Amino acid sequence: MVDKDSPKYPDYMQEAKALFEEYEKKMEALRPPASYRGLDGWDTAELSRECHRKLKELQKKYGFL
Repeated sequence: MVDKDSPKYPDYMQEAKALFEEYEKKMEALRPPASYRGLDGWDTAELSRECHRKLKELQKKYGFL
């Protein structure tokens, strides 16, 4: 659990926000064109897992885990 009263919290949130923005861009790059009706080819599960692994590492770095 992340302690919002921690003095490390603003630095953590800044890095976490940058992490999510980075992975959001990676996932959007995989999005098929709007005319494509299926969801095949827009498999973001592995990127999502990788993002959450890095978030856990970030939480450990700041002492929240």
